[in-house]
Amino acid sequence: MLGKAWRGVAWAVLTLSGVSTASAAPARAVEATPATPARAPLRVFVGFVAIEHPEELDAKIASWFASQRATYASSRLERLDTDRLFGVETPGVHVFVTEVEPRLYRIFFAFREGAARRFLVRDIALPSGLDEVGMENAAQVIFSASLALSEGREDTPAESVSATLGSPAPSEPSTLPAPSSVPPKAEPKPRRREQLPAPANSLEPAQKKKPWYLVTNWGYAARYRGPEGFAHGPQLGLGFARGAGPLRELGVRVSGTLLLPITLHAQGIDLELRGVSSTIEPWIELEALGALRLLASVGAGVEFVNAEPSVGDPSRVAAARGSTTVDPFALARLGVYTPLGSVSLGVAIDLTFQAVLRHYDIIDAGQTRPEFEAWRAQPGFSIQALWTQGP
Repeated sequence: MLGKAWRGVAWAVLTLSGVSTASAAPARAVEATPATPARAPLRVFVGFVAIEHPEELDAKIASWFASQRATYASSRLERLDTDRLFGVETPGVHVFVTEVEPRLYRIFFAFREGAARRFLVRDIALPSGLDEVGMENAAQVIFSASLALSEGREDTPAESVSATLGSPAPSEPSTLPAPSSVPPKAEPKPRRREQLPAPANSLEPAQKKKPWYLVTNWGYAARYRGPEGFAHGPQLGLGFARGAGPLRELGVRVSGTLLLPITLHAQGIDLELRGVSSTIEPWIELEALGALRLLASVGAGVEFVNAEPSVGDPSRVAAARGSTTVDPFALARLGVYTPLGSVSLGVAIDLTFQAVLRHYDIIDAGQTRPEFEAWRAQPGFSIQALWTQGP
């Protein structure tokens, strides 16, 4: 009996040992599996090609890449050619931001990792320019396209990139391997080359081509004429503008103001004034104040004013007939506007200089005296909305 009991205990021990060994084996196998190596942080280099004051856009782009723990650097360039775009030596994503037309930006991407190189081109239209919304859209496009290019999800054939740039791509295989999505030694498709613009050797000629576009303004204007009171009424204008060098915008417009009736009172005499005013006004857009636009203008115009007198007691005072005067003037204006898409809302102050000193006289006991005499310099203000139809 004792022997049988001893053999039973030994059998149970061996059985439990086998179960323990079998359950431990998978755990050791899992522990021996090597860990997946972490991907190196992305390196991004952004070049602003002939972009005036890119500081805010630069900060916006950098903030997008900060979440990726990417190495970020930026620079300013005068021009972009094939040597700089196709000859990048530093590993990472190289981004070149250019403005081919006012408010139309073309962005070139070049990626290098070892012997592999890939390229990408993106066009982005910003109707209100590089305001807060425009900078956010541009930074988002640059961020998403950079990730897509670095991960190999998107690229543009080198021949298409060079045609967009306006210069032939280098043909030496040792210095420019074909992109991964294009078979080696593939010939470019003729129809694709015909569809893409081909400016000369760089982007500078395209940048100098600044088209004109339509600008409409409407609002309400008021001007203090001194003893003649306030001249005020709705205003409507039409003009043309274009981008110009360091200035963001240059234009000229023609506007008209309907002068609503006002009545002046003096010694039993009422004088009603009404009329219209028209102005031709060149303007320039100065340096931006953050997200605000600053517009300065000078102009010249003419004002048609109809004066209609009336008296309370005709036995004492005789009223003359109504008359219409034509008054030329010059003005200077400064306005601050906030862009909302293709519309800019703002206020402006101005100073008008009358060429003729206008006054209305009263004859009393044979003596003539000026009663309503307008100021020569007349301050004013206006509330305006500017609508841009174009780039």
